Amino acid sequence: MLKTTAGNGKSVPARVAVVAAGVVSPLGFGLSETLDSLREARDCITRVTRFSVAECRCKTAGQVSDERLLDGRRDASRTQSLHRTSHMMIQALGEAVTQGPEFKPELTIIGTTSGGMSNGENYYRSLHRHGNLRHSPTWIANYPAQKPVIDAQETFGISAPCQVIANACASGTNAIGHAFECVRSSRYQCVLTGGYDALSELVFVGFDSLQASTPEKCRRACARRAHSRGNNRLRRVH
Repeated sequence: MLKTTAGNGKSVPARVAVVAAGVVSPLGFGLSETLDSLREARDCITRVTRFSVAECRCKTAGQVSDERLLDGRRDASRTQSLHRTSHMMIQALGEAVTQGPEFKPELTIIGTTSGGMSNGENYYRSLHRHGNLRHSPTWIANYPAQKPVIDAQETFGISAPCQVIANACASGTNAIGHAFECVRSSRYQCVLTGGYDALSELVFVGFDSLQASTPEKCRRACARRAHSRGNNRLRRVH
């Protein structure tokens, strides 16, 4: 929306509205499933199965089912070549497009931390072990953080320029905040925004090595606290 002028002649920021939304997460596929999980207080945390966690303290995480993610995909060759983050983006954007078929973004702003990190892991692991690099072109092509965004936009005929914000855990929130300011300042009328990240071994093991992940599920705080092994370590609240 364009800026309006108040009665005193001063400009006021334009109002910003969310016209459509889509989501894919461990809580569910789509807004309806996600809302049900939140209402029923489901944590959707399960044992990690994508890679070995035998040497990790924490062995659980939120995961998205590949079976559901790839269900119904018609183009088998394209399905296999894309990173799973691309499939998540396509699924989520598909829900948003269904809600607002007339929505044509002028700009896309997406936040992410890991991008196609697991492809990078596969490439360097094979390189280190002098393994088969036959799939390396696919790994490299789908590694950049903007690739899932481009894949999703192309699927639905969107050609808006893309900005990627990588600011650790705040990436998605920063992207949404930046998009909000872009519209409120009247620089853009319509902006597509959000965030994505897929579970990857490097990120999971990194948090685990910092002891930033707990082997127990979160529980309500009380006076009792888990035993601290060192004076400089944070205690886990039960």
